[in-house]
Amino acid sequence: MVWVMPLAAVLLTFGIVVVALHHGNRNEEMRHRERMAAIDKNLELPDSFWKRPLPNPQALLLRGLIWLAVGIGIALLSVGMWLAEGRTDNEMLAVGTVGVIPIGVGVAYLVVRRVEGQKGVGG
Repeated sequence: MVWVMPLAAVLLTFGIVVVALHHGNRNEEMRHRERMAAIDKNLELPDSFWKRPLPNPQALLLRGLIWLAVGIGIALLSVGMWLAEGRTDNEMLAVGTVGVIPIGVGVAYLVVRRVEGQKGVGG
C-alpha cells in the first residue's frame, strides 16, 4: 500500500508532461499551417513571424515561483509526514528529495528571468 503515493505522483507527472507536449505540438502545427497557407498565396511574411516569441519576464517569474513552491511543498510534506510517523520511516525522507527536481526547475526559470532582464536593461 506504500507504493500507491509514488505511483500516483509518477502517473500525474507523466500525464502533465504528455498534455504539455501535445499542446506545444498543436501550436507548432497551427504555425506550420499558417506558413504553408501564406506560401500557397505567395504572401510575404514579416521577419518576426519566423522567430519564436520569448516569454515575458513576468511569465518567467511566475513559472519560477510556482515550480519553486511546488518543490518546497513536496519536501515539506515529506518531512511533515516523517515527523508525524515518529521518525521511523526513513523512506519518507527519501521521497522528500523528489522535491529537489521542481526546486531546480524553478531556480532555472528565475535565473533565466534575471539574465533576460539584465539583457533588456543593459542592451
